[in-house]
Amino acid sequence: RINYSTAAGSTEPSDYSHRSGTLIFGANDTSQVVQVATTADNAYEANEVLHLDLSAPTNNATIADSRGSGTITNDDPPPSFSIADAT
Repeated sequence: RINYSTAAGSTEPSDYSHRSGTLIFGANDTSQVVQVATTADNAYEANEVLHLDLSAPTNNATIADSRGSGTITNDDPPPSFSIADAT
């Protein structure tokens, strides 16, 4: 068992839904998946970084690197404008 919690990197708290809980590893498991929901918006912005922190391993487990990172990729088009009838 290992506890996990999301943490903002370059993200705003409104860019994703915070998650925390416990991951349970079987005897031969070396990885687990944590799904984090992102929040859609209409703002064109740079890609942002989100962290996942691991803590409190049990049953003689160890954590080699307690922080992982993921990227929230911008999916909004860049702003644009046009001028009609310019002279």
